[in-house]
Amino acid sequence: MRLTVALSLALLGVAGCSDSASKNDGGNADDAFIPVSCPEGVDPSIDPETAIVVAEGQQQQGQICPQRDVDFYKVTIPAGKSLLKIDLTHPGPTQVELTYRLLKAQAGGGTVGVGSAPAGKTNNYVGALHCLGPGDYYVVVQDSGDDAADGKKRYTFSYTTEADLDKNEPNDDEATAKAINGPVTGYISCTGDQDFYTVTTGVGELLDISLTTAKTTPVDLKYTLYLKEGKNLKAIASSTVGDGTKKPTELETIYPTPGAGTYYLVVQDDGDDDSDAATPYTLTISKRPEPDTNDKPARNDHPKTATALGDATGAESCASPKTFTRNGHIASIADVDVYEIAGPATLPAGAPPVIEIEVKFSGATKVDPAVSLLIPDPATSCTEDRCCQVLGGADGSCGSVYDCSASSFACVTRSQEFCNECISGADPTCAQKKSCAGAVTCLKSSQCGYSQFNRSAKDGSTLRIAQPIMAGGPWYVRVADLGGDEYDYGVSYTLTVKICADPDGAKEPDGGYFPRLVAFPNKAPEKDSAEFTSESVEDFFENEGTQKARGAVTIPKDGSFSAPITGHISYEHDEDHILITNPCPNKTCQLLAEYATKGSCPGNGGTLGAGLEFVYLLEKGSGRDGFPSAQTLEKNGTFGFTGASGPCAILLRENSSDQLRLVVGDRFHNNWSWSCTYSIRFKIANSGCPVPPCALSSTNECYVP
Repeated sequence: MRLTVALSLALLGVAGCSDSASKNDGGNADDAFIPVSCPEGVDPSIDPETAIVVAEGQQQQGQICPQRDVDFYKVTIPAGKSLLKIDLTHPGPTQVELTYRLLKAQAGGGTVGVGSAPAGKTNNYVGALHCLGPGDYYVVVQDSGDDAADGKKRYTFSYTTEADLDKNEPNDDEATAKAINGPVTGYISCTGDQDFYTVTTGVGELLDISLTTAKTTPVDLKYTLYLKEGKNLKAIASSTVGDGTKKPTELETIYPTPGAGTYYLVVQDDGDDDSDAATPYTLTISKRPEPDTNDKPARNDHPKTATALGDATGAESCASPKTFTRNGHIASIADVDVYEIAGPATLPAGAPPVIEIEVKFSGATKVDPAVSLLIPDPATSCTEDRCCQVLGGADGSCGSVYDCSASSFACVTRSQEFCNECISGADPTCAQKKSCAGAVTCLKSSQCGYSQFNRSAKDGSTLRIAQPIMAGGPWYVRVADLGGDEYDYGVSYTLTVKICADPDGAKEPDGGYFPRLVAFPNKAPEKDSAEFTSESVEDFFENEGTQKARGAVTIPKDGSFSAPITGHISYEHDEDHILITNPCPNKTCQLLAEYATKGSCPGNGGTLGAGLEFVYLLEKGSGRDGFPSAQTLEKNGTFGFTGASGPCAILLRENSSDQLRLVVGDRFHNNWSWSCTYSIRFKIANSGCPVPPCALSSTNECYVP
């Protein structure tokens, strides 16, 4: 945009000047003035009347001396040309930081400012192209701070004029914006040049924007897309090349539009400080129909405009789960699809629901699918997303990340803005309090939503996850590209959601569930905050598992097997914790475990493709024993004491806990099955310390050799 800023001569600090080196030729002396010797005298060109006339291409020398010196030059842009190129050099080194301003005489007297030197140039050279038009102008050369002078070295000033090759001019503002129909060629002809274009869209249309150059250029091309809202322009998207000197510009992106309307696209240099009157850019704006029917007539980018997926109220057996299927597209940059599932406001007692989500693409794509489940926080109320920065309402508070284990695992300080705008009658200490971080999402129900879990995959891989549902409905499934930077107009996806009552029924929850602590499903829990240490995370899981474990199982003392312990691994990272009463407290004995699986147990799938591999871990207080029932090895088997030739395993000693804890899970925490049941039972296989396979220490303590 070629801005014209009114500038009176008085504002330039220009006044009369004498030839005395002890006086300022740009104003009167004061206490801050430091006299500088000017052996060559003082240039008298101090205003438009005394300006030196310089011809195009002429090398005019001058000197900034004394301090606050200003030198006026008169230049002419002839008819048929509109660009003025200023070159101002100083041999240096020097304390003077050269700069200049451009003035144009007004018909009624006085001058008006029409340009200035770009910022960030060196003190040995400053120059730029300016879009002005034919006529006479004044170039005012001075030190940028008016506080330095150089009585020994002279600067050189020159200028040239050029024709503007941009046939779209004038298009420097909204009023002169050019409607675009097909490819157009333009130039960033001068410093600060901004080219406005306009396009009108209908309902359900995307904008495919391409901005390219055939070769490198000093201009770091940038475009910004604006939506006309009332009298204002609202920026909704932007893209820049970064550095136009490294390679030709090639920016191409498909953008969603909020709706039908008039849009403006502004092309400019990223810093408004470079230009190139010789290298054109090519801009193309094409309108494409939105291929995703879920994004029409309104886009489903937010829970308030979510696509209804179905009603899961009354979901029961996982043998016939409630199933919902929908096709969609990630067809444009930062596209987000949100789907709403109706459900009971309060979870049913006895069997918490579990949800399985699958996103599968119709073909190869670079989209990295990402899925999250948003659930409402009943303790909050909201009208706008910004009022969901934290959860728990006016009284919600937290002392550490552990207090936020059910939501975000982040305990943050409230902002003053949040307290002022989102909590009615907030007390003066509101901004010092901490609350659990939210998902910054206000739901249809005027409650804040938070993300219960997030999962992603790479380059169009099928994403399949299962999780328990931890709060009442409605629930929202969010599908997007992981970074929001990939999209594929021609490839669709199929979303399949299944919901049923956990097949373990009232046994659940029987272990800690903290999906925000598990960055990847095939890894152990990880630190998610500076407040965590590896030990504290492990202790947290252990404590939660113990507190939520199922009631104690008794192992008969007569050598017979206990009642079988059965269950399912119903979702990713599901762990079943079962308490077992120590059958030989304060004594030494060995147990034998017999385990089996039945039903449809997946032999592949999961993050590593290994399928569901059961792992049983018995915590004894004085150690632990673990044994897998890997699909690749065996589904059924025994583990423990089987005689002198067997292992010294599941060894209980005098210091073993009175309460044992069995943990059952998938080996890599990444697979599950609603139709595969595990079964395990225990018996006392040997009383005392069998040697072999075990061994006795010098203090008669039984141990595993």
